[in-house]
Amino acid sequence: MAKRAAVAKSRTASFPKVPAGELSTLLDFTRYAVSRFAEAKVVFAHGTTDPVAEAAFLVCETLHLHPDQFEAFAGARVTAREGKAILDLVARRIRTRKPAAYLVNKIYLRGLP
Repeated sequence: MAKRAAVAKSRTASFPKVPAGELSTLLDFTRYAVSRFAEAKVVFAHGTTDPVAEAAFLVCETLHLHPDQFEAFAGARVTAREGKAILDLVARRIRTRKPAAYLVNKIYLRGLP
């Protein structure tokens, strides 16, 4: 019973606030998401098998980029509005434990959506 309460508490714990300008590029947001996923012990499946792939997938989907384009845009700056959308999606992924594919309603098979 105590273990369940601890797990429930960790899922509802407040998401760390990120100061404005702290994260600026796609790579920054991806690294941040990877750290949060590891901290929350998120499980990966349904299209991704590790925290880096999951984070890159969520960042790219938020910005309407194909995941194959991540490397080309990794150093690109993210607007404040885009950054908020990314952080909100990462927080939702952690809070709900729903696979990323379910959150964005998309999965890629052999590079095709």
